[in-house]
Amino acid sequence: QLFRPCCFSMSADTTPTNISFVQRDSSGDNDWVNVLGSANPNKSIGFNGSGVVSALATPLLTVANTFTALQSISLASSELLRLSRTGGTLDGENQRMRFLAGSSGASTSGFILAHESLTSAVHTAKNYLRFYDDGVSIDNAAADKVLDVNTTAKSVAVTGNVTARAYVGANVAIAASAIDWATGTSFSKTLSANTTFTFANTVSGQAITVAVTNTASNYTVTWPTVKWPNDLVPAQSIGAKTDVYTFKNIGGVIYGSIDSTARSFGVQYVKTWAQLQAAMAVATAAGGGVIYIDGTIIVPPNSSPFGTGGFDISTPNIVITGPSNGSSVIKLQAGANYTGFNNFTININDSNIVIENITIESVVNSFQGVTGMPTGIHLARNSSDGNPGITNTVIRNVTFLNGNIAVFLSGGTGSPPNKNLSLINNKVRNCGAGFYLTWGLDQLLIDG
Repeated sequence: QLFRPCCFSMSADTTPTNISFVQRDSSGDNDWVNVLGSANPNKSIGFNGSGVVSALATPLLTVANTFTALQSISLASSELLRLSRTGGTLDGENQRMRFLAGSSGASTSGFILAHESLTSAVHTAKNYLRFYDDGVSIDNAAADKVLDVNTTAKSVAVTGNVTARAYVGANVAIAASAIDWATGTSFSKTLSANTTFTFANTVSGQAITVAVTNTASNYTVTWPTVKWPNDLVPAQSIGAKTDVYTFKNIGGVIYGSIDSTARSFGVQYVKTWAQLQAAMAVATAAGGGVIYIDGTIIVPPNSSPFGTGGFDISTPNIVITGPSNGSSVIKLQAGANYTGFNNFTININDSNIVIENITIESVVNSFQGVTGMPTGIHLARNSSDGNPGITNTVIRNVTFLNGNIAVFLSGGTGSPPNKNLSLINNKVRNCGAGFYLTWGLDQLLIDG
């Protein structure tokens, strides 16, 4: 018994601010004790003869209650506490939360909040919130982890699909040249020198974007081992322009691409000389572009000394390409009298130019460097014309036919060196010479 039969009162006043203890008489109603005065809004709590709570009226804890000491619930049973909302009989009703203590702090046990509701009149577990030593997880009815936050490994694992409106990652300014994939999802760099980037902490399945801004100094960039579309390494735009690159690690291989929309131009498909001229005008206005040759285009001659040749490229950031089998042709018009000092099928007169996957055909008169004999590609560089030289020229997978010289780099004693010239996997057929490169080069690659 909690109290022996007697009457004890702290105050005759039973207002809510006072407490009284009342022992009932022995007429059969003496199996409980009033703890709070009957006028108290929290009303009463009852105990039976064994001291066990038998009745709880209006909840004792309200927003007005304040504890000055730590309160705890500790029972021998694995179920520490149960909160129920009773009254319903249909499936999904009669919700309740059970606070369960597992046998260990392992991820399969720990402290568990179990959510249950009625299914066929039986309380059935629906979801679990599990706290364990290394983290927190949300489990389904089968206790399978759907979302697992591992605070020790600093990782989040999700089973199933994730639908999100957007994911906002950290943006990291590249201090020097190292790009650490573990520090963000987007990176940015304004060049202050020619830069060779490096990658660190790449993980399969991860993707990053890198925005590189050039300046009037026209710096160059070099990337680590990356698989580019068609094995074509994009050249950094010159001038105060920004290029946006995307890199994805798929099975340990890093694939790269460049956002052409960030360069304000896309791919133009051309089939005629008029279309090729119009495409160059569009690319010039945009600061660069990709021109895809579809079929055979006949180029009229231009024989002015130190002139532009047949097809002149005097705009930076130009890619001339075609199908990988080289079936597209830029062909110099036959029957013309080529008597000028310089006659070219294509004349390159600016930086960041790529010629690939096409056939360049000139006109055969004779071989061995005869004056007026057309050249396949001419790389212009003449200090008397105010041309400081060109950089970043790639000639790849090109077949040269019926020309005097396949590729001719001209110049003079005062000409600056041509920088970063790559001649890769080209074929020379029925020409007087292959590559005639004069008056200085800085970083020449000939492969294949």
